[in-house]
Amino acid sequence: MAHTKIYREAQEKLRASCHYSRKYWQDWDYDHLSLIRTLKKSTKRDKGFTYNDVIIGADTESSKDHKPKNRKDICENHLVIWTVTIRAYHTNLVTLYGRNPMDFPKCIQKIMDHMEGTRTILFIHNLGWDWTFLRRFIMAEYGTPKNQLNVKPYYPLFIEFANGLMIRDSLILAQRKLEKWADDLEVEHRKASGTWDYDKIRHQNTKLSKTDLTYAEYDTLALVECIDATMEALHCKIHSLPYTNTGIVRNETKRRGKKHKAHAHYLKVVPSWESQQKNEMLYHGGFTHANRYIINWINEAECRDFASEYPSKILLEKFPGHAFNKFDDEITKDEVLEMADKYAMKFLFCAKGVRLKNKRSPMPSIQSYKCLRKEGAVFDNGRIISANYIAIWWCEIDLQIFDELYTCDESWISNLEYSAKEYLPRWFTDLVYELFKDKTMLKGGDPVNYQIKKAMLNSTYGMTVQKPVKVDIKENYVTDDPRDVYKESEDFNEAEEYEKHIKRYSSILPYEWGCWITAMAMHDIFELSKCIADDGIWLYTDTDSIYATKWDEDKLNEYNRKQIDKLHQRGYEGITFEGKTYYPGVAEFDGVYSEFKTCGAKRYACRYADDKRNKEKDRGYLKLTVAGVPKKKGADCLKDDINNFRPGFIFDGDITGKTQHTHFYSEIHTDKHGNLIGDSIDLSPCDYKLDDIFNNAKRIEEIQDPDYEEEVLIQIFEED
Repeated sequence: MAHTKIYREAQEKLRASCHYSRKYWQDWDYDHLSLIRTLKKSTKRDKGFTYNDVIIGADTESSKDHKPKNRKDICENHLVIWTVTIRAYHTNLVTLYGRNPMDFPKCIQKIMDHMEGTRTILFIHNLGWDWTFLRRFIMAEYGTPKNQLNVKPYYPLFIEFANGLMIRDSLILAQRKLEKWADDLEVEHRKASGTWDYDKIRHQNTKLSKTDLTYAEYDTLALVECIDATMEALHCKIHSLPYTNTGIVRNETKRRGKKHKAHAHYLKVVPSWESQQKNEMLYHGGFTHANRYIINWINEAECRDFASEYPSKILLEKFPGHAFNKFDDEITKDEVLEMADKYAMKFLFCAKGVRLKNKRSPMPSIQSYKCLRKEGAVFDNGRIISANYIAIWWCEIDLQIFDELYTCDESWISNLEYSAKEYLPRWFTDLVYELFKDKTMLKGGDPVNYQIKKAMLNSTYGMTVQKPVKVDIKENYVTDDPRDVYKESEDFNEAEEYEKHIKRYSSILPYEWGCWITAMAMHDIFELSKCIADDGIWLYTDTDSIYATKWDEDKLNEYNRKQIDKLHQRGYEGITFEGKTYYPGVAEFDGVYSEFKTCGAKRYACRYADDKRNKEKDRGYLKLTVAGVPKKKGADCLKDDINNFRPGFIFDGDITGKTQHTHFYSEIHTDKHGNLIGDSIDLSPCDYKLDDIFNNAKRIEEIQDPDYEEEVLIQIFEED
């Protein structure tokens, strides 16, 4: 697109007539926008509409109206500045800014009025935040949205208005903070982090410094440049840019699937709504757990990490290959295990007298929260050590893990469905392999394409676990009650929506594939654990990696050789880049640590050893992973001393930046300082108190409370 004659002419005219500047929104000559071309989208839904070929990004900055006396002192917040940056044909045209939030929709309307297209797209990074502050003012000017899709409460994906404006969230596309996105893509302008004092009280009539204005300006400059770089790498136009990160690879998957009649195959294997509900019950995430016997101890450790673990399962393993059939006869646990190589099976597993074969086994596998019923259970950080009774939906791989780790007095299998196993379609595995190759060959090269290929590779798994039916969340535009702003639609019928999903031509990837991928990955963890040295200790596991005190290198080499052999048997080779050959699915060295300490799942700290196998920049560095606590700033709280990482330690919210959100919803009004306010969000520093699973293993074995559940905290956008 950038090399067409029409494109170059438009670019040259804009650059000649419009030199970049930062302007108060009423002081810029909007006539420059008459040079913006329009684009047509060749779909039935978009017939008769044209899109303005321009990238527009917006952002806001807010303030409290007084210095809080304490952390419980929360109040309505107000906007102090908003910015809008316009970029077209790889050229930044202007950054417009204003102070009055009522002027924001007026500015956007003025931009649209000076362009010929009937539709305009506006990007906001973390739309849910800015939308809360702006919604009253935008709706006062444009009316209520005609269409809105919410990923979950407070997280709109896009919002459309009758005047042709669509506001889109760019965070869900980037899957990272704007600062990191700009750094990863190496765009010209980066966030001016650290130059805006968030504790300073500002009002809409407060004079802003040049530093303040530059901070606000660089936010939207970085945003439009990231959007532009992503569009160039994907060879797409403004109207065809995917909504989500997973959407990038989904488009390519659809294109290839169409050539191979993937939807026709999908119709043959897609389960009934009843069977799909079973799939969702047996699905589980990655295996993350800490050895309960070493809680709060400091050990040396070495980590082994699977290379592209989830994509490797797509390449190497067999999956349900046909529609599932019901099995009405009685069947035993041993009979299911005998059939496991040939058939994929899902079933309800019930057992009495469940217990670990070795009660000191460090990694129990049964997830407590997935049990439909459990009685007399003894828990280890959310997993079951023993129980008088459990009932849980599993597949045959889960049962294989259970059979290796546990024994029981009695067991029953019911509601079994089965499907013959096959390798996944070649068109799909070839795509995954190509993405692995592209990501590998781009290491240290083009940063934009590398990040995109890396995200696409990871998203090949994400596509398979996208629930076919998601709850319809509606936003109430008139209520002032925070509890009523976002609610599930009352007339939403999941079964009917599932039937609609099946009929869509774009439905080509069975959800079962994702269910089996996670089960296989968990099985791999337990297989890799057998490579720990006889005198080594299995310390910790996090989805696709194991930390242990000592490894048996011969066993590791043998494990990896088998993985490489599997790859060759499937017709794929390793990828050689800069003298090193990379293989998906092998267990790679991922760091050696002089200190490792854990307080439970998603709670560990470790210091890189002064070892030549570690990167020079990492040596001596203390890193932290605690779900809900920012990694870098959380590590700063430890003051470079791993001994501070202990139960009861408080990660100071003032240091970590972790905050508590309080939403306020009210009609537009003016406060005592003259600030025009609508809805707002108050952020207050939020401390995080570290706990452990229990003080020691003996205490665990004494606990008999069947209602105990360990709270699971999930970090959505976790840093690499």
